[in-house]
Formats: sequence, C-alpha cells, structure tokens
Amino acid sequence: LEHIESIYNDKSRYAKNKLLEKMRRNDEFPLSNLISKESIDNITPASLYSFYKDILDSSYIIINGMGDFDSDYIIEKMKTFNLKSNEISKEFYSKSIWEKEECKYFEEVQNLEQAKLNIGFRTKISENDALYPAYVVFSAMFGGIMNSTLCSVVREERSMAYSIYSSILADRKVFMVCAGIDCANIEEVVKIVLKELDNYTKGNIKDKDKLLKMAKEC
Repeated sequence: LEHIESIYNDKSRYAKNKLLEKMRRNDEFPLSNLISKESIDNITPASLYSFYKDILDSSYIIINGMGDFDSDYIIEKMKTFNLKSNEISKEFYSKSIWEKEECKYFEEVQNLEQAKLNIGFRTKISENDALYPAYVVFSAMFGGIMNSTLCSVVREERSMAYSIYSSILADRKVFMVCAGIDCANIEEVVKIVLKELDNYTKGNIKDKDKLLKMAKEC
C-alpha cells in the first residue's frame, strides 16, 4: 500500500498508469494488470495461498541467451532442476486489433508546477511482429533519442516542453508520447505532436537520412 502511495507522488509514472487505465477496454490483457488499493484490500490468506500454489504449478521459466552457444546443451543442463512440463497456454501479447475510434481526453487537476501530458495510440504491432524492428527505429526518430523530431520541434525550437519523448509498450500494442509541460501549452503541444506524426505518415521528415542513421545506431 505504501508503494501505491509512492506512485501518486511520482507524477510521470502516475500519469502513465492513468493513461493505461483509461485506454483499457473491458478485461483486455494485459492492460488490466494495473494495481490498485482495492485489489490489495481484496487479498485474503486463502486467495494468496491459491495464487502462489498456481505459480508453483503452472508458471513459465523464460531463458534469454546471447552469444555463440548450443541451445540443446542448455536444455540438457536445465533437466537437473526436475522441471515439470504442462499444456497451459499463456498469451504474452495482446492479440486485439482495434479499429479507429474517437479520441478521448481526460484531465486531472493537481497543485503542480509542471503538467504531465501523456498521449496514447493503439497500434497493431507487438514484439513478435515482422514490423517491430522498423517500429523501434520509428519511435527513436520520432521521440526516443536526444535529437528526435519531438525534442527538436517541441522542446528546442518552440520551447514548449521541459521534456518530451516517445516510447513503445509492445505487449500492450500501445505507442506513447509523454511530456512535461506548462499546462497552458497542452492544446498547442498536442497539435504539434499530431502534426509531426502526420508528417511521418507522409514521409515529410526533416533531416530524415541523418535522423534515420542516428536512430539505427542507438
């Protein structure tokens, strides 16, 4: 509960969580795994026991390898742990494909010197999609690196943001733009972000070759 309270004081994280909460539809996985005081209050000794028992009976072990090695050798070594196998199927990525719908705007007023603007976009791309590498490069060009389009246009040229960046939540199929701004600039910053995104869809990208090279290197 103290950890949940601490999130409220971390305004960037709080705003991000609120965005994901507002973007959630029905019981969509994995947008529904946002922790709340209510979910903590509903925990009982019996439910906690059941939760851990399920983990022991059905959880997955994921091993990430890097370098030149024989995967069969690793699998053979893992047999010493006497792990069980099962037929349980788990989805690690949202398979939902959402059609376009009306943009929604939410505002929460707090006594702050710096407003937190978070814009969320639905995408069709997750990490196991063939377009994912290009998606990562796009995000870097758009707002993920120091000299990205958003940093150059919104922060350096227009001085309308203390910070601004884009990021990918691949398992949720969500693309985010987050900014720390003066609350008086919200509408103008949103217009700029959408305009630059439209420029990207049309291939009108300032310093495109230079930015592409830098994004790939990063």
